[in-house]
Amino acid sequence: MIELGWDQVLAYRLARHGLDERRPLSAADASSRINGIQAQVMSAAELSIGARSTTMTGLGVQEALWEKRSLVKTWAMRTTLHLLPADELPFFMAAVRRRSPANQRTWAKYFGLEV
Repeated sequence: MIELGWDQVLAYRLARHGLDERRPLSAADASSRINGIQAQVMSAAELSIGARSTTMTGLGVQEALWEKRSLVKTWAMRTTLHLLPADELPFFMAAVRRRSPANQRTWAKYFGLEV
């Protein structure tokens, strides 16, 4: 068994989430690296990508979403808005499709839809 100290665990988590150092990542690459960027508040999503990327700005994220369409903003994990890489959208939708029927009814009722 490998024994790790807390400093090693924390270093790994920071590196895996791209927060140990900023890299020249596109918005889609930053999103892919951590399996989606929480986007309930768009400015928070822009900050999250900016914390990981040396090349992305808020305007760059908007461009990736609305012009280049390399990002998709959709309800994903925990039925909250996330930015996902457009080319990985089928993978995420297949995963959330397995939500329970009760969860789907609650979501649909909130948005005034019939299931």
